[in-house]
Amino acid sequence: MDEIEKLNYHKKIDAVFNAELDSDLALCLAHLDKWGETKPDSKPIADFRDAFINIYSKIHSLRMERDLAHKAMSQYRMDKLRAVERARKAEKNDK
Repeated sequence: MDEIEKLNYHKKIDAVFNAELDSDLALCLAHLDKWGETKPDSKPIADFRDAFINIYSKIHSLRMERDLAHKAMSQYRMDKLRAVERARKAEKNDK
C-alpha cells in the first residue's frame, strides 16, 4: 500500500469514526433534551447537560487537533518526498 492509499484509508477510517461519534452524541443530546423537557427544574439533569456540553466541546477540540496533526504529517511527508526527488535529480545531473 503506497502513501496515498494509506492516507485515503486513514481518511475513510476517520470519517466512519466521526460519523459514529456524531450519531452517538446526537442520541445523547436528544435524550438530554427529552429529560430536560419532562423535568425543567431538575438540578441533576441541568448539571448533566452542562457536563455533556463540556465533554462535547473537548471532543470537538481533540478532533480539530487530530485533523491538524494529520495535515501537518501529510505536509511533512510531501516535503520529504520532494527533497528526496531533488537530491536524486541533483545526484543524477552530477554524474
